[in-house]
Amino acid sequence: MERIDQPASNYHLKELGDSRFTVAKGDSDIRGWKVSDSTGNILGKVKDLLCDPQALKVRYLIVDLEGNVLDLESRDILIPIGLAELHEADDVVMVPSISPAQLQALPTYDKHNLTQEIERAVQRIFVGDHVHGTSPARHPETTDFYSNEHFNQNNLYRNRKPKNVIGLFPDAVSAQRVTQELFHSGFPEEAIEVAYRHGEGNQQGDSSPNFEQFFYSLFASPEEARAHEAKMQNSHALVVVHAYSQDEANRAAHLLDSPPTSELDIQVERASPVSPLIDGALEQSPARAYSQDATTIPVVEDKSHVDKQEGETGQTHSQMVERPLEENMLQQEEHIQVERIPVDRSATEADFRSFQDGVIELKEYGEVPIISKVAHVVEEITIGKDVEIREEIIQDTIKKTEIQIEDLRNDNPRTNPPGNSHF
Repeated sequence: MERIDQPASNYHLKELGDSRFTVAKGDSDIRGWKVSDSTGNILGKVKDLLCDPQALKVRYLIVDLEGNVLDLESRDILIPIGLAELHEADDVVMVPSISPAQLQALPTYDKHNLTQEIERAVQRIFVGDHVHGTSPARHPETTDFYSNEHFNQNNLYRNRKPKNVIGLFPDAVSAQRVTQELFHSGFPEEAIEVAYRHGEGNQQGDSSPNFEQFFYSLFASPEEARAHEAKMQNSHALVVVHAYSQDEANRAAHLLDSPPTSELDIQVERASPVSPLIDGALEQSPARAYSQDATTIPVVEDKSHVDKQEGETGQTHSQMVERPLEENMLQQEEHIQVERIPVDRSATEADFRSFQDGVIELKEYGEVPIISKVAHVVEEITIGKDVEIREEIIQDTIKKTEIQIEDLRNDNPRTNPPGNSHF
């Protein structure tokens, strides 16, 4: 049976700008950044991000090829997020492994016509099956489709300086158990560092001065380290996770802070100039027990996000114009006058000498106007821009689910007074 692709309006991927989500706090919003290849050629810019709201993951960069230096057609294309890397310092997204042939072969992206077949076509181009077209028909809505390294959004931050997520533990056994959990959760071995304090019950590890020196080296300044010095003095093991994205930092913080920690109140600490301490993982309140006939009503509330973008409000153009030229000028012209005078006399010898064949030529001359032009600079115009900052009040409405409970009984046994209850 032939599978019918879902229409774009019901598709599981949404543009970030059209959703109620935003970039995670601590991560860079790369929308509007330039996109380049490994040699620095500008390919276009990041127009938006195509995300999976259910998985809370970014799957593709929506790249606008307008302004590229490779003479490619100006259009929108999709590039899997795992192929992109942020420049180590500049606001530039690099795609080092992409070629002009792949860019030209990618299908044009249109959010109104996004289908599973378009996603499979993009994948075939980058996994090497574009020529033969024999890739397995996995569906983009399945987890396996996005398990490819091309969709690993943590690759985006591989060039940036990592954040240190630090866990302090009372003994080596606790640290080893958490380290194994980090490995099983997908953290690579090179992203994890473990240090032990040499002492009672632990004949291996670093001496106390070396252990403390390693602890201080993880922070941006000695002042930040001193804020957590007391916990470090009571700890005999330390686990550090080098996280390259906010998603990795949050997962590491949850794993480092979730296991029981005997009598010590161990918290997850992060060496970052922005926020040096995470006060433990989020905890969920215990659920209240209800009968089987209970109904759960979700309370939905809009979260507003006000942003701004730059748009053209005026332009200055310079162009050549022509105007008619009119000048008054006096011109001199010559005219031949012929006058006939009647004569009646006998011809003389001189008359006979002139009485021969011949041509008498007399030329007329006149002045002709000649126009010549020489360019002169008559004025200089300096063009600049003044920036004016104004405050504007943005007004809109947000919606929230309001639940009303009306008691229709007269003998209400509950302690709450009769009437309506609002949540």
